[in-house]
Amino acid sequence: MKKHLVLLKKFILAKNSLWLFLIILLVSTFFRVWNLGENPLGFFADEAEIGYLGYLVLHNPEFSKFQILFRNIDGTVRLPVMVYSQLPFIALFGLSVWSVRLTAAVYGILTVVVFYFIGKEIFKTKQAGLATMLVIGLMPWHIHLSRINFELISFIFWSSVSLWLILKFKNSKSELLIFFMIALCLLLVFLSYHTGLLQSWVFFPLIFIVKPRKKTFYLLLIYCLFLSWLFLELIKLGLLSRFFQVNSAETNLNLGSLIKAYFNHFSLEFLFLKGDIDFPGQFITRHSMRGLGELPIFYLIFIVLGFVYFMQHKKLFNYFIVVLLMLFVYPFGSMLLTENPFATRSSFGIIPFTVLTSSGILYLFSIVKKKQLRLSLAVFLAVVFCFYSVFLFKKLRDYPLYSSDFWGFQYGFQQGLEILKQNEDKYDALYITHFFNNPLILFSFFNESIKCSKCKIASNPVAVNLDKKELFVIRPVDLSAVISNNNLNYKIIDSILLPNRQVELVVVEFSQKQAM
Repeated sequence: MKKHLVLLKKFILAKNSLWLFLIILLVSTFFRVWNLGENPLGFFADEAEIGYLGYLVLHNPEFSKFQILFRNIDGTVRLPVMVYSQLPFIALFGLSVWSVRLTAAVYGILTVVVFYFIGKEIFKTKQAGLATMLVIGLMPWHIHLSRINFELISFIFWSSVSLWLILKFKNSKSELLIFFMIALCLLLVFLSYHTGLLQSWVFFPLIFIVKPRKKTFYLLLIYCLFLSWLFLELIKLGLLSRFFQVNSAETNLNLGSLIKAYFNHFSLEFLFLKGDIDFPGQFITRHSMRGLGELPIFYLIFIVLGFVYFMQHKKLFNYFIVVLLMLFVYPFGSMLLTENPFATRSSFGIIPFTVLTSSGILYLFSIVKKKQLRLSLAVFLAVVFCFYSVFLFKKLRDYPLYSSDFWGFQYGFQQGLEILKQNEDKYDALYITHFFNNPLILFSFFNESIKCSKCKIASNPVAVNLDKKELFVIRPVDLSAVISNNNLNYKIIDSILLPNRQVELVVVEFSQKQAM
């Protein structure tokens, strides 16, 4: 009878774990896919560039299908992982803002699932896996980056998978098989995100720390020799051109500035209070949501407890070193650029902070011995996470109100091109402003579906030919420059407004001023 009761208890716990897993996954999915095509509002050039390359792979017969480096129409070099990841979504849903962002969202959702297995592998319980999954599932840092079609989200996913496999490597009997899987995943890590090269090297010592044996050393040596050959070949093809492009700072940072930049990544302001968007000196709005740290402020308590938990458990010493090393390198991606921490370039920090936070939650439950108190604690934390989810949703809902302008996601290019297309039969030539980060990429992306044959990118400065009937979609600053430098009248046909009702673009035609 007693044996049957034990089996029944295990069955109930397993059922509860499954339901909790599905609930956490559902909530995490909601935050990553809700209103994805309209929030963020606008479409940044980097997102369009990756999506358009994927479209060319699928639909342009003159474009090479198998490339390890992609050179775009403007000469920039892109790594292949995110480009190839776009293919099934573009094939199924066509080329659109929603379809290419869905790739990032799926990567984000799968990362949440991977962290269930990371937590379970480190702490050896399903409850630990669920706690780890919940921590990253509601982390603003990861949610935000899962909603943008940047290469870094694939980097985070493959880094997380690599970490999980490295942890399994410790006690695995199939050493060669696991090492081969690690090697394959790390290759995908290295071919995901240029800036990630400054952080992902840390996986090599991590493998040896987890399993310090001669065999491990020789396997790593062979793999490093292979990677050295591969990267020398890729450098010849222009691998580092993109790396230097995105890491070339206008200001020369001295040693003092570098140290300050490094420690700014561990500041309360960046991590828990203001995040990237409101960090002093920051003005770009596309890296995080306003009114939030990169981590929820109550995670701070769990992170502190997480350090205590690891230090009290000698069996977890190797894992603790793994977390510390990942924390050590996480600022390397953005500290060379400015003193301000960037949530994008330092996104590697999501991994160690997730592990530390979840270990703190486990430690809190371990010091509460009475079952009734544990139940009360569980209910309290559930309420906290529920209230935080509501708060987080409100912040997500309001994000387009301040992130759609030039320093955000540059709303208006698609809408402007659509207006020009509607007027194509009425004009000889139609122009859209050059005043976007990469208008050529945006034009190529959106015009695949809009198909405006007369549309072109306006010159800089805007040039008007009165011998033709022309229609322009330009910014108010362009309009001011044209009328101040030319003896012209203008007529505003339409305006494209941001969510805060600010005029972002005007649809205008020009005519010669009549002589008095």
